[in-house]
Amino acid sequence: MWGTPAMREVNFHKFQQLLLPIWGARSTRSRYQVLTGMPELQSLDSRDVLTTVLALWSADVDAHDLSEQTFDRYRGLAQQYVNYTYTDGLTTLDAAVELYEQWLGAKGRDRSGRLSNPAISVRHLRSCAIRAVYATAATFAATTKMPRYEGRDGSDVRKQGRPLNECEVDRCRSIAATYKETRLASAVALGLCGAGTADIGNMNLSHIDLKDGSLVLPGSRKIAQRRVAIAGEWEHEVLTHRVTALQAAQTSSHAGFIVNRTGSDASRQAGAAIALTKILSVAGFDEDAGLKPSSFQRWAGVAVFDQSANVVEVARLLGSGSLDAAARSIDLDWRNGLTLSPVTNPLYRPRVLPW
Repeated sequence: MWGTPAMREVNFHKFQQLLLPIWGARSTRSRYQVLTGMPELQSLDSRDVLTTVLALWSADVDAHDLSEQTFDRYRGLAQQYVNYTYTDGLTTLDAAVELYEQWLGAKGRDRSGRLSNPAISVRHLRSCAIRAVYATAATFAATTKMPRYEGRDGSDVRKQGRPLNECEVDRCRSIAATYKETRLASAVALGLCGAGTADIGNMNLSHIDLKDGSLVLPGSRKIAQRRVAIAGEWEHEVLTHRVTALQAAQTSSHAGFIVNRTGSDASRQAGAAIALTKILSVAGFDEDAGLKPSSFQRWAGVAVFDQSANVVEVARLLGSGSLDAAARSIDLDWRNGLTLSPVTNPLYRPRVLPW
């Protein structure tokens, strides 16, 4: 047994370093071969189950249904979770759920090597990875449980959508880069800068200033107009490519940047949503009911909160007049006294700029 919860928090980082050697080189078997090769009498020991889960994920990578990067990140988190719960005597996935909430909030090492509380984006990524473990394990009857998504209690993820996580953002950027000659990549770039579908549908060339790296997000009847930063180098590169292409075609500065502006507000917003949905689909996220066009903007909101630890900054980025609504958009229960230290990321900094 680990002893007190405080001891568990302090020692959690050891399990980030001393993972059980339960997985080596990736398998090249198909899902069918993995499942048919399982023994008739299956072990429910969480270590054995995880070995099979990882073999299935490896098959998904080979079938191009899962990215190598997501596999690597989810594998590490899954191993940490099993180690963490196994040490406490919880040797099946059903039993391990007891420590799920504790593990989500357990301290770990930040980029500088310091022991710290996990940022909200880290908690979301941990949650997505472990829910994926349980979902995969359920396909071969190794668990009957499904941990909750890490977010604000009562939030309707299926209806409103959740933020992308770090692995999903990277995959969407990679997919979008192959669509650079179309409007799809720029729609993703705008979303990752904090633009919602209403903003994206209403934007034109005059709203983009590449020289000072800023965007004017026009908002809508319910969303305030605001001026934001082009969040990172990837976003700047993609937007520059489209601006150059539109200027070369002698497109009017008042023509739609992503969506033709001759339609109604609703049709323009729908056009923006279709563009983002296409990227989610090509990225392989069709089956995730929690991922919506709004998930791109919500990821930007998560990044702002991680870097500012201030829900007011999230509301400003999203153009929301309600702090509660801003908190819900990033699945944060901000009234529970949560205290987090800002996390800097110089490569990706969505934020509101002064006019």
